[in-house]
Amino acid sequence: MSLKTKPLILGVCAFAAFVAFTNYLFGEIGQADGAKSLARLQQVWPQVLDMPEADRALLGTLAMTCHVEDRPAVVSETIACLREAVASDHPMLPKGVDRSTAAYRLDQLLAERP
Repeated sequence: MSLKTKPLILGVCAFAAFVAFTNYLFGEIGQADGAKSLARLQQVWPQVLDMPEADRALLGTLAMTCHVEDRPAVVSETIACLREAVASDHPMLPKGVDRSTAAYRLDQLLAERP
């Protein structure tokens, strides 16, 4: 191995280690945020995991839109966050769901909650 290729190999290895570390770190952060989001939704709907897939998808995408995991763990804050998300300029919504349908279904789900 020549003296010219050693720094290149070390640089590639360092970059690969950095990429692996950041992937791991962001994976851990994503899992933690997902757990916090689920906990917020379960405060409003304790049975959220038993809901139909379409309802879970709607609530999950709205929760991601408003970053519910960053809000206080209070029911009123979670509800406000979801309402803000559906009213936002570019809400994340499940495929095939438009804003008016999402808003209507969110209102129904809120009315049905225990």
